[in-house]
Amino acid sequence: MSDPINREHLNEITGGDEEFAQELLVEYLQSTTEIAEELRQQVDSPDCEKIRSLAHSIKGSSLSVGADGISQAAREIEDNARLGSVENLAASFSVIEENLAALRQLYP
Repeated sequence: MSDPINREHLNEITGGDEEFAQELLVEYLQSTTEIAEELRQQVDSPDCEKIRSLAHSIKGSSLSVGADGISQAAREIEDNARLGSVENLAASFSVIEENLAALRQLYP
């Protein structure tokens, strides 16, 4: 797997400050992991609005730190939930989980 963070974007928003980037990513990982766990519990539920809301949160925070793969997968979940189509969310959710796991390896 390639780097789950768009380094160019991260450097742009942190001004190239590596310490700040590290702090930002650690905080991002903590909050996004919590939201992803809640989303995991909802993936098989019929509560499209809850799924959409959780995916929207993940999408926004991921976009802000340059976690493009996570943001894209969350957008797919959000779009499908908005349309009431929650049958095939597992593949997109797997992308989120894989990218979060890769980030945990890079930023323990």
